[in-house]
Amino acid sequence: MWIVSPIAGAGKGLQPFTFSKPKAFIKIAGKRIIEHVMERLMRNFPAGTDILFIVGHKKKQISEFLVENYSHHFNVHFIEQEPIGYRADLPMFAGLGQAIYLARKFVKEDSMFVVLADQVPVMDYSKILGEFNKAQPKVGGVINVQKVKTPEHYGIVQVGENNNIKCLVEKPTNFISDLAILGAYVFNAKTTANIFEKLADITRVPLQNGKEYRFTDAIHKVVLEGTLIEAYLSSDEILDFDHLETLLEGNRRLLEINHTDTGESNAQIEESIIIPPVHIGKNVVIKRSKVGPNCSIGDDVTLEECVFSDAVIGDGAELRRVISQESVIGDNVVIDNLLKDNIMIGDDSSVSEMNH
Repeated sequence: MWIVSPIAGAGKGLQPFTFSKPKAFIKIAGKRIIEHVMERLMRNFPAGTDILFIVGHKKKQISEFLVENYSHHFNVHFIEQEPIGYRADLPMFAGLGQAIYLARKFVKEDSMFVVLADQVPVMDYSKILGEFNKAQPKVGGVINVQKVKTPEHYGIVQVGENNNIKCLVEKPTNFISDLAILGAYVFNAKTTANIFEKLADITRVPLQNGKEYRFTDAIHKVVLEGTLIEAYLSSDEILDFDHLETLLEGNRRLLEINHTDTGESNAQIEESIIIPPVHIGKNVVIKRSKVGPNCSIGDDVTLEECVFSDAVIGDGAELRRVISQESVIGDNVVIDNLLKDNIMIGDDSSVSEMNH
């Protein structure tokens, strides 16, 4: 079985933070999003497993990091998804369908586990893999689904008897179901080959302006031909880091699980109150401040006379006299004297002497 992870996109839903780094490199609870994903994959797949990353935006940064940190366990491969254009200097891609179709050159006649690098299971992937193995050879694949409040933002499935999928619709404008595709898909070799055939047909058609090739369309065609694809409603919550509003919720959940981490005991904390759960990175200085609950503080951060709750603060930030909640602050940001909730400031920015 091949693991296939599409990671090319420019992360529009997480701008301005993805102007300077890949979406998967945003740190949550002390680790990059991709690190949370890879840790879970290492629990569930043996050493020597082949993993293919479809790269694009910030491809050099991503590939160097993955090879350096995970080639001891996985056979790491890359293929580039070429952009179809640019908007405000950021690449635009032809969609998840095209990305998965590129994988055919590697997967060939093997089975395939597709993992989305911005959606992290709280535990790991063992349940969907176990369900897939248990259902073989009766079903062609299993897709992880979760009930969501905003189905119009996701690929959605309708299910029938035995949770077999009847149809798949990408970001429906009218309500069809609240079962969203989240986290992972797994297909046996026969179904994988069939999906690649459908993607070949789909990607031959020129794209209309603003459209993408959809992976869900290929799976839907396979289902209509009679292949059984099961929707697995996992009891293991999937955390979605594709948008700023879901990023903070994912941060809360990971911190609840990991409890409090105070920077390997080398944080300098003076006259301050720390309310768990929090993560405090290495070489952090906190003076006369109140931090928490639900705060992820990066490495080499300075906080003086600050009050933060429900916040993600990037590496190297210097924040003085800042009071805020439900905020995401990028790497190397400098802020002096700011009273404001819902701060969203990208990397290498500076703000001073403002009150709201």
